[in-house]
Amino acid sequence: MSVDFMNKFQIMNPDHIDFPKQRHQANARESVNSAFTKLRHLIPTEPVDRKLSKIETLRLAQSYIDHLAAVLITGNPNQPCSNIFHGDYEKVNHFQNRSNICTFCVWQRKLNSK
Repeated sequence: MSVDFMNKFQIMNPDHIDFPKQRHQANARESVNSAFTKLRHLIPTEPVDRKLSKIETLRLAQSYIDHLAAVLITGNPNQPCSNIFHGDYEKVNHFQNRSNICTFCVWQRKLNSK
């Protein structure tokens, strides 16, 4: 589009939409939505195709990160969060405000019992 046309459009329509700004905002939204989609695929859920909201995704991602950290600390992939609280790991500051069982430990127990 020519600059002349845009100037005439703005004069004729003072409530015009700022297209470049609107496009930039749409691109940012698409980028965030794409990142959430990728994150949702990394978090184990039951059922597997469950659609998580953004806040659920963030909360589960944090819980999953904590679960994986417990696996690394305890060296035990079977219910490591429980071991954090009943073993020598209670003094690990990061885990002091958590419950002693997590969603992923329960999920893993269900998988192992099948």
